[in-house]
Amino acid sequence: MKRIALIPAYMPDDKMIAIVRQLYDAGFEIIIVNDCSSDDCIRVFEEASRYAKVLSHEKNQGKGKALKTGLEFINSIYEAPYTIVTVDADGQQHTDLRDADRHEYTVLCSKDTHRDSSFCVQLSYPAKLYIHERKGS
Repeated sequence: MKRIALIPAYMPDDKMIAIVRQLYDAGFEIIIVNDCSSDDCIRVFEEASRYAKVLSHEKNQGKGKALKTGLEFINSIYEAPYTIVTVDADGQQHTDLRDADRHEYTVLCSKDTHRDSSFCVQLSYPAKLYIHERKGS
């Protein structure tokens, strides 16, 4: 199953680069959402983009919107099933990233392609996201 790490980021520092490298080395595809960080962070995002896809908000919208932007992007380009792990850019919710997709906290999602809709239930944070695709009849 494809493993994807989603990182909402506002004003990250070099800690995020280390986290991104760890995730990359552990076999994750990585999506970072830059929530309108200042120009002081350009170097961090450029370095991270060697290992990750970086999306950017034009204005700061908060962590929740950054997660939603990332989830919508992932849902639009990846075929189910896949696992998504959310990771803080500052490492505060750090776990052993080699086993990040086995984290006890989960978000469960189902995508109904017949109706082009999704349903998610968040159980806790940090989150693991399972996407199960159901074909309509």
